Amino acid sequence: HGNRPWPIGIRDPRHRDQVLAVVALRDGEAIVTSGDYERFFRYQGRRYHHLLDPATGRPARAARQATVLGPRATEADAWSTALFVAGTAGLDRLGASQPALVIDDAGRAHANPAMDGRLDWRSKEIEEP
Repeated sequence: HGNRPWPIGIRDPRHRDQVLAVVALRDGEAIVTSGDYERFFRYQGRRYHHLLDPATGRPARAARQATVLGPRATEADAWSTALFVAGTAGLDRLGASQPALVIDDAGRAHANPAMDGRLDWRSKEIEEP
């Protein structure tokens, strides 16, 4: 994309066709999102997805979505999965320069300081941090 930032849309976890926010990806950055909305099924009104909490062996319930930016996609993928399981409590475990966003189980957005200033919010249904 040349020397220009690459705008990447972060999907709204409950509205498939809506963009929640846009972040400008810089040269050498990767972005990964883990969420409960791609691979799941419903049983007796409850959502069951593929991201498991190792403490319970059941689908993690602390978040709907976690997005992490980093220098390598594999590293960002590991962090986004861990952050999805940990929920907002996991934001403190990331380094101060590692941008991250969590949409909690109630649908509220929580961005750490490294991510907060980089987000261009689009959805009005999600509460901005």
